[in-house]
Amino acid sequence: MINLYVSGASGAVGSRFIQYIIDCKSGVELILISSTITGYERLQEKFGLYKNVHIQKIEDLYCISSDAQNYFINFAFIADGVPWARIRKNFLLVKALADFSKAHDFEAFVEISSQSVFGFRLENTVDVNSNFGFWCEEYGLTKRAGERAAEKSLKNSSTRLSIIRLGNVLFRESGPFTQRIFNIYFSRHFLSLNQDGYVNGTFLENAIAGIWHVALNAGEARFNNIYHFSEISEVKWSDIYKLIDSQFGGYKRVLLEETGAEVTKRTLVANITTMLKSKYAAPIIRFFSVSVPDRINIRLHSIYRRKRPMNYNQTSHFDNSVLEAFSEKNQFKCHYPATFDFPINPANASQSLQAIYLSHIELQD
Repeated sequence: MINLYVSGASGAVGSRFIQYIIDCKSGVELILISSTITGYERLQEKFGLYKNVHIQKIEDLYCISSDAQNYFINFAFIADGVPWARIRKNFLLVKALADFSKAHDFEAFVEISSQSVFGFRLENTVDVNSNFGFWCEEYGLTKRAGERAAEKSLKNSSTRLSIIRLGNVLFRESGPFTQRIFNIYFSRHFLSLNQDGYVNGTFLENAIAGIWHVALNAGEARFNNIYHFSEISEVKWSDIYKLIDSQFGGYKRVLLEETGAEVTKRTLVANITTMLKSKYAAPIIRFFSVSVPDRINIRLHSIYRRKRPMNYNQTSHFDNSVLEAFSEKNQFKCHYPATFDFPINPANASQSLQAIYLSHIELQD
């Protein structure tokens, strides 16, 4: 019997991973953990009727059986708040989950991270073991804090730690296939954002099967098993734009003629955001994470996070960190376990991408 504990299972990838286990793996008891009331209710609604699914709140976390083989997979991270508060809280969240796994002698703990831990300012093709520099990107800093928490908690533990850094997870409903890519394409800033950087992506089918494989099989070492899922890193965003352009090119040309692609004057919030995403800001944010009182963070949150949601059709300014993210030309080296068998062969990446995009376009029609 296998007990699989999963936190963050209400998210886009996490929920699809759970459905994969329910549909394709027998003899697995799923314990889904939520850190929020909204997430708990979402899990109850989606998975509550399955007999092999148990749903727990993080404050009431307990081990349902110490006799079974227990594994933990963490998709969760802190998504709300100002950057330095998110970093501190995510460190504490992952540490608590890793400590729980250590205390109950779990077989393995898998931390789901992101290629964003390397930041946007890269000089070479990125290997999984590349050193981190003075980079700064709030999502990446938050994910990196989770990695560090797991490493610190499990360093002297019998629980095997694996870190999976996901590239862009690609499926029809994901951001790169829906609102994000189309909002960019139809944005008046399209010319400044259009670029020839690499997709650095992983197909959903490969990602979820790979996560399961890593949790149960990969790596003989008890520590420092790091993987990077980016099996289609040779595909460029320009190839994706060409697919969309074949369907919407005429309308796009009219739109650009009417709106232009100029970038307007910065606002105060945009200037602050630019400062926080500067490659020199990482030590400043780390200092803030231990020095700024929570009551001030709450006030700053109402200013900073309120301005953060981005609609590419309406945005009047993109700071340099956004422009650099879309102009990034680096490739991430793929590193799956050697024994992993891909559900979607990377050799068929271009055809598979085209099939997903065309099916999405047909769905919109």
